[in-house]
Amino acid sequence: MILWQLFMTFFRIGLFTFGGGYAMVPLIQREMTSHQWLSVQQFGDILAISQITPGPLAINTATYVGFVIAGVAGSAAATIGVMLPSLLLILVLTHWLDRIWHHPLTRMAFHGLRPTVVALLASATWFFAQASLIRPLAENWLELLKLDPLSLVSPLSLVLFALTIFLQVRFKLSPIPVILICGVITVLVLPVWPGWA
Repeated sequence: MILWQLFMTFFRIGLFTFGGGYAMVPLIQREMTSHQWLSVQQFGDILAISQITPGPLAINTATYVGFVIAGVAGSAAATIGVMLPSLLLILVLTHWLDRIWHHPLTRMAFHGLRPTVVALLASATWFFAQASLIRPLAENWLELLKLDPLSLVSPLSLVLFALTIFLQVRFKLSPIPVILICGVITVLVLPVWPGWA
């Protein structure tokens, strides 16, 4: 039963998400929390691992989520589920795309898809910001309002965020050295200043 649920959940995500792996993040997160399979923190950790491993984000995330929920079989069910819609659509579209590509309705449809994809990416960015920069100190927003605003933010996360932007803009480094640099900084800083987490 859980394998079928995983397959169908990721099949729906793969079928109705446009714009790549990051655009899928809000849908995957909503499904994981609605089924109570993973907490927001667990899902954030899975996304971090999925980003630093080779391969597409959506497939890595589906594979890892499936494994956490139902082992190797769950991993296979989620991975096949998320890949199958794209595979089937590409096979169908390849046959028809040359004929319909220059049709005005096709152009209009793609014109409407672009801002939608940007909004999905912005939603994924918002999720990452909440999961990475804000400490989970309260259960709801009313409790958060009572706390000191500075206690809500992880100082180390803000420093790493700013450093990453600086390295990307100033030196245009590949993501791999940036990830390694930030990982080393975290390992060196947290044992000395655990309150910075």
